[in-house]
Amino acid sequence: MPFLKKAFKACKPAITNLLTTLRPDFFIHDNFQPWPSDVAAKLHIHGVRFITFNASSLCMYYHFMKTGTMATQSGCPLESIDAADFQRQATDKIGSDENKPLWHFSEG
Repeated sequence: MPFLKKAFKACKPAITNLLTTLRPDFFIHDNFQPWPSDVAAKLHIHGVRFITFNASSLCMYYHFMKTGTMATQSGCPLESIDAADFQRQATDKIGSDENKPLWHFSEG
């Protein structure tokens, strides 16, 4: 993934220039690039994230962000789609530290 992160970062000046030159009404971008929304907003262009998750994955992600756990007994609406024990333990470890955000996107 480091190569992909470098590629995303390297294309920032070109995409910024493209948006500045073309001035579209809106800009659709991939969810894995954190910066296009900021660039578009500075240029008063609406940024739209294109998220390619299926509904069940999005439901599990939303539940985890809301509760901090993947445990099905905590009320996840998709109890039939259960995380494996090792997945649940790993995500619960992430969600257990109240002093840090669950997700952090860095430019590095």
